[in-house]
Amino acid sequence: MTPTPYNNQNRDNGQSGFPNTGIYTNPNQTSGPRAYVPPSTAAAPEMPTNTNPDLPNIRTYKSDVANVIQAQNESLVTMAIAEKKRKEEQQEQNSGEKPFPIGTIVTVLISILLIAGGGGVIGYYFYNNQKTTTPPPIVIPKSIIIFENETKISTDNWTADGARTDLIKISSENVPQGSIKKIKLTSTETGLETEARLSSSMIKAGVRADAGLLRSFDGEYMLGIFGSDSNKPFLITENSLYENAYGGMLAWEKNMVEDMANILPIIKKDEPVVVATSTKATTTTQNLIPTTETYNFSDKIIGNKDVRLAKNRKGETMLLYSFIDTKTILITRDEKTFTNILERYISSKLVK
Repeated sequence: MTPTPYNNQNRDNGQSGFPNTGIYTNPNQTSGPRAYVPPSTAAAPEMPTNTNPDLPNIRTYKSDVANVIQAQNESLVTMAIAEKKRKEEQQEQNSGEKPFPIGTIVTVLISILLIAGGGGVIGYYFYNNQKTTTPPPIVIPKSIIIFENETKISTDNWTADGARTDLIKISSENVPQGSIKKIKLTSTETGLETEARLSSSMIKAGVRADAGLLRSFDGEYMLGIFGSDSNKPFLITENSLYENAYGGMLAWEKNMVEDMANILPIIKKDEPVVVATSTKATTTTQNLIPTTETYNFSDKIIGNKDVRLAKNRKGETMLLYSFIDTKTILITRDEKTFTNILERYISSKLVK
């Protein structure tokens, strides 16, 4: 069936069976014929506008994006760049730390070696400099008591007269008041100079004590001079056998005063001088111990110590000795020297 074209002749009021698709050209016309205007040429209806300011416009996705761009003063390009940067940072985090380049590793190793080498050179320099400039430490010689000065005597060629001569000479030297000068007895019997054993030195000096007693004296000892108005010699020695040493000392008392005149000479200005001559030289010595006199020993307490004391016929003290402890014997010529040496010995033990 072929449709009949529409024209003004077949237009009616909607009662002819054709759709009444025309429009009224007169706004006040509500009925009757309509003027036909094709749909393509008809004006599009206008969108209603919001005339009420209190009623907000309808939100859309497009309007939200536009508002964000306007509020942050950003463009779509800026947003794209920021998004790209965020993806790159996230990719770096996910991929982990980047390995150091080989060049960087080599540079770090060389730097470490240079620093270590420089530190070694500086340390070596300061070590050698300190080694050459630091003074040697002060070595305090081992001694049974504290002393201020020291002198040496060789005992290699000692005899009774030779020992007495050497010791009188040293005892005549100036020793400051209250100080002690150690007389170090030396020997070269071993090929080297060492401190001589007291037992062998006493035998050379003519001491007639029991051999067992003298061997007990081979510990630490000191022969010395105590500075006073007139210098006072003394002998302090360790002993290794207290029980045997005590009996040996009592047995030695009959010859002790005379024997010790060669070890502990008495120096007095008003005493006579005996001159002994030899083929090589003339020697002046002082012999103040008469060999014909007998000396009796008695007990006395000095400084809380039991002392055996010998006096001559004039009542003068010639010799005294004491076991100041179970391992030490002190022999002097007078009580004042005994007291001073005893105090030194006690102080030295506290220091040790």
